[in-house]
Amino acid sequence: MDIEYQMNLEYQIARLELRPGDILVIKLAAKLSHHAIATIKSDLDRLMPEYRAIILDGGMDLSVLSRAQIDQLILPAKGPTPL
Repeated sequence: MDIEYQMNLEYQIARLELRPGDILVIKLAAKLSHHAIATIKSDLDRLMPEYRAIILDGGMDLSVLSRAQIDQLILPAKGPTPL
């Protein structure tokens, strides 16, 4: 069962579709050495030279708040808007 799952995971990764202009974000729980990160970047540059990649290690996460999301976070703190 575990082997079957592992093979399925590899298949899903193999089907990753990147479009022109996309940036591949790799999130890793472990903290990597500078050498390990350089090796991964080098391999990606060799295998997929048309794409850029960001490597987040040590459990880092990357996200974006849109202007609307920021407004939703800030407006309740300001109180009601006068008419």
